[in-house]
Amino acid sequence: LGCSAKVANGLNGRYKDYLICVYVDDFRDEIAVRRTLRSLLRIKGVNITSGFKPDFFTYLGLYSDKDRNPRCYPNAHKLGVTIYRDMLKEEKKLLCEERSSSTE
Repeated sequence: LGCSAKVANGLNGRYKDYLICVYVDDFRDEIAVRRTLRSLLRIKGVNITSGFKPDFFTYLGLYSDKDRNPRCYPNAHKLGVTIYRDMLKEEKKLLCEERSSSTE
């Protein structure tokens, strides 16, 4: 699936959502990223909403304005902090088509 992972619950346990970080060896390897996204989408109950955020964005202090973590500073440059959004949409669409064709 990926080379490693970590899971965090919502801020102070107040949210039902979890942050799941799955790491790949090289974020530029689109084949590995696509394979990882596809595998995660096939896990029942997993809904990927934010996309793929390279770790170096975090190291540079780039966060989305929606970030609820008080230790994080908003992204003053208004830069997108996720990549491969189109890939995620494609994989979700393919999975949906696959599931609907299997029920026919």
